[in-house]
Amino acid sequence: MAGIVFRASFWMFAVGSLFHLLPTASYAQPNRGTPIGWLRGQVNKDTGLVQSYAQKPGYWLYSQTLAAIAFAEAGGEDTARAKAIIDYFDEHAERPSDDEAYCHFSVGESGRPDKSYRTTATNAWLVMAINYYEAKTNDRSYAKFAEDILRWIERHTLDDFGEAGSAVSMADADMPVTNHNEREVFSTEHQLDCVSAFLYRYHLGGERSFYQTAMRIHQFIKAKLWDGERIAGGYRRDTGVNQAYYLDAACWGVLALGDWVEPNMWINEEKLVVRERTHTLNGKTIDGIVGYTEWHGSEHYWTEGTESMVSAWLMLGNQEKADFYHQHTRRVAEALDADPTDDKLGVPYACLLSKETSTTESVAGTTWFYYNEAGINPFRPPVRLRR
Repeated sequence: MAGIVFRASFWMFAVGSLFHLLPTASYAQPNRGTPIGWLRGQVNKDTGLVQSYAQKPGYWLYSQTLAAIAFAEAGGEDTARAKAIIDYFDEHAERPSDDEAYCHFSVGESGRPDKSYRTTATNAWLVMAINYYEAKTNDRSYAKFAEDILRWIERHTLDDFGEAGSAVSMADADMPVTNHNEREVFSTEHQLDCVSAFLYRYHLGGERSFYQTAMRIHQFIKAKLWDGERIAGGYRRDTGVNQAYYLDAACWGVLALGDWVEPNMWINEEKLVVRERTHTLNGKTIDGIVGYTEWHGSEHYWTEGTESMVSAWLMLGNQEKADFYHQHTRRVAEALDADPTDDKLGVPYACLLSKETSTTESVAGTTWFYYNEAGINPFRPPVRLRR
């Protein structure tokens, strides 16, 4: 298997030259289906959205943003597919004012948004997708849409913690469909999403206030969530820091912030690796699967998270670990591949101990696998950074 040489040893807010960390080789295998081919097969011709799971109708905003980034990177005819996804959300966004916008968490089988739930993170990912699309195409058609979303986040979910910086809550209000108050919870994962969304919107558009917001959130991460070895899971107003071990906090921390959070990756190696798993997928039994699980205490093999860790290991220059885990994901994907002769190779979201929809091919698993095949970091689009 071809490896990837990929090194990023610094957290960069501003540089005068092109900043895009690319590998020098590809994981792509000859004469096999491709993840981008599978994503094309999931596109709904009426809406342009990508069905989030192979065997379950529905369209999650997060998975749509991942697909838009993948299509933008693929280029050619896939650029129009990325544009169609962004167009849908631009058309269906809620707009509380002339300079604010947000989108709902998911879209139902009908092709209409489910208005029961919304989050800061998925809206930040939508800005990340617009940022990546704009960086690849130089099309600024969605710049105002991205800026409106960021203003909604700033005005309705961003809280000031004084000298500790600022942080975004999970949502702008308590969502009745959950058992917690999203306005009081500050997830580490969401802070990382917003650092990227605000920072690269500044680099693309020049709005200085977005840079300042990114810096304030970065300050909160270092002041409240980082203990010198790992990033905590989050923060709540009533109970303080959540010390749980979450996979996303470590690997997305590296992808968004750089190698100063690398110690967290080695803690994941100790706490969150599952080994020697056996799974039967599409009638094929595969043994000896090794990968990561979602949090300390869970036991299932999480494919999407494993590929996020592959991305982080690549960024840290640890080719050996990246290659090792990516091989295992490919084994799972090829076991699920019903027709090895076609151009499609999908990756499941996870492999659970029982057969569920998340064990089927998913947009989330497939896109992160594709990012590593293509050698991209969705948190850092290929833009010329402002000083």
